[in-house]
Amino acid sequence: AKIHAKELENSCVVAPNCAARNREECVHPATTCGPCLEGFVSTKAELAESGNIPCVASSELEEGSDSDAVTEVADLPIIDLGTFFDSTTQLTQEQEKEFMESVKKLCLGPGFAYLKNHGLDADLLGKTMDDLKAFFELPLDVKQASGAWNDPLENSGYVRVGGEGLDEDNVEAGDPKESYDMNKKHMLAHPYWKNSTVVEYWAAINEVKEKALILLTKAMKLWLPGGDGLPDNFLTERHKGEWNTLRLLNYVPVADEKVYRCGPHTDYGTITLVFQDEVGGLEGKPHAF
Repeated sequence: AKIHAKELENSCVVAPNCAARNREECVHPATTCGPCLEGFVSTKAELAESGNIPCVASSELEEGSDSDAVTEVADLPIIDLGTFFDSTTQLTQEQEKEFMESVKKLCLGPGFAYLKNHGLDADLLGKTMDDLKAFFELPLDVKQASGAWNDPLENSGYVRVGGEGLDEDNVEAGDPKESYDMNKKHMLAHPYWKNSTVVEYWAAINEVKEKALILLTKAMKLWLPGGDGLPDNFLTERHKGEWNTLRLLNYVPVADEKVYRCGPHTDYGTITLVFQDEVGGLEGKPHAF
């Protein structure tokens, strides 16, 4: 059946990403997002029940109160990989079940966590950060000549500042960041990256990924119907091709602190492992299922 432009104008198809605006999803016959989510309020009373203007945390409007952002980050669960993977530590069956329950709660709750005792060497992390900083300090024409991103299937190459726009309210301006994405084949063939510590970092972070997948599988065995029949290598076996994407990011200075450095989005793939420098700013929106 053909859908005419007029019909689209009168449907939820024209509604934006409501979750990114801290609002409930659009429901037909409306054409905008629904009310503010619990804990959020509209800065315009007339748009409290519906609209596309983002809602803000209630605490941000309370005089003299600080934002909940710091508290939310501090309250993220900490998963100690050493507890489970350290050969010198022997968990009892009850301790292992309790540990897996915490992983299960993470998956069904916030979806974000800190990883502790992950095994990544601090010197390697520092040298990798130095290598990517050195690359981003190169002249723009040199960075673009190194291999610009132009193939979605390959998903590798340099993306200039503003080249990607994840803020759907300001897509044309693009995000004030630059990046270099690469798959393993691209990394090993690239004249700059193949001689950098990024290669060693790839191998190290891939080991962390393997550990995370093992934990996720064991947690799935606890809550999925019939999950107890899953083999321990259920997820690692399905990710053994190393179809990973390594994304190096550089956020450039901005004059307006209210501008999204990276618009609200949902990552693709099974898991995302993030390492950031001493400058904070990473935000996540927890979801409960």
